[in-house]
This record gives sequence, C-alpha cells and structure tokens, in this order.
Amino acid sequence: MKRILGIIIGATALIGCNNKPVVDPPPPVIAACPANITNNGSSSYSVTECKLKVGATITIVANSSHPLNVDGRTTSTTTEPISFATPGTYNFSCNIHSSMTGKIIVEPAQ
Repeated sequence: MKRILGIIIGATALIGCNNKPVVDPPPPVIAACPANITNNGSSSYSVTECKLKVGATITIVANSSHPLNVDGRTTSTTTEPISFATPGTYNFSCNIHSSMTGKIIVEPAQ
C-alpha cells in the first residue's frame, strides 16, 4: 500500500511540474535619467527612478514653494544642477510632501 501511494504521489509531482525549470523573471529595466526631473504640480515628479553615469549632471526642478532633499542635502526652492561623483543610489524627496519620492541610480563611468 505504501509503495502504491508513493508511486501516485511521485507521478502527480512529475505531472504537476511539467519538467520545466523555474526561472526568475528578469529585473525591471530602469530608464536613463532625462536632463531634467520636474515637479508635476504638487503631487509627483516626472520621473521616480532613473540611472546615469558618474560625473553626469541632472537638474531636478523644484516647485517654487517646495524645497527638495537629495540624499540628505536640502536644495533651495530654485532649480539647481546636481552631479554625482560616486556610484550608488541617491534618493530625492519633497520636504513638504512625504509621498513625493524618487531615486537616481549612479553607475560607474566606463
């Protein structure tokens, strides 16, 4: 009886998996940063995640009444170009609206 039960369980497992390997889906593609990231009114940024190379400059256009925080550095309420000398992930956010966030992924220049 145990042998028959083992055969049934084994056959069910083989039929269920179809002998196909399990493959993780590819990581999401992150777009290159545009020259400017802008504030869309008062609720979001035009880009919430993008990547660029070390040494590249990007301008995050802050709303005139909303100071911007880029990885711990608070910028003024005016438009300021920012460049990144070190690879890594840099977060940005609105100092007034905590839901307005994004990140810039800086890759080594090659």
